[in-house]
Amino acid sequence: MRGILLPLRPLGRSTAGTVSVELALALPLLFVLLVAVVSLGQAVRFHEAAADGTRSATRYLTRVLDPCRTEQLDAAVGLALTRSMDWSQPLRLTRWPSRADWQAALPAAAAIDADPYTVDVGDGFRVVVSGCGAAEPDQLTVEIRFRYEDPLGLLSWIGLDGAGGFWIGARHQQRFIGI
Repeated sequence: MRGILLPLRPLGRSTAGTVSVELALALPLLFVLLVAVVSLGQAVRFHEAAADGTRSATRYLTRVLDPCRTEQLDAAVGLALTRSMDWSQPLRLTRWPSRADWQAALPAAAAIDADPYTVDVGDGFRVVVSGCGAAEPDQLTVEIRFRYEDPLGLLSWIGLDGAGGFWIGARHQQRFIGI
């Protein structure tokens, strides 16, 4: 019996090829993790753009004489989405609405009379302005929310992406100066 098992003994101790097998098992997992990190990084980039735009829009609205007019809101949203009040620059993010989409969703009223004042552009973009209900606003709050849809669908694997994406939002509040 010993004579039969002796030639098989080197096969049990051989480690040739184990690195290749381990790499073949680990590489797909590492690739999926890398792509998930890139997708999450893109979502963070979208949030940072929303936060920066919201801050810019709020600063603008707190420094104009009458922030509760739709033309001021149009300029503030243009500043938030394109970095220009007249919408002359390209959109910060290609998934955000254009000026035509924004103006189609904006009511025809000249003044913002509801508090909070909400404008929905389609089913994936929302702007909320709070503080215009008072005769003279003390503080203004601007919130921008949009639906982020992961293009690869990998964030749903880790529970971050529901059906139709998830909402990313930014909110900024500032005291009204009214220069």
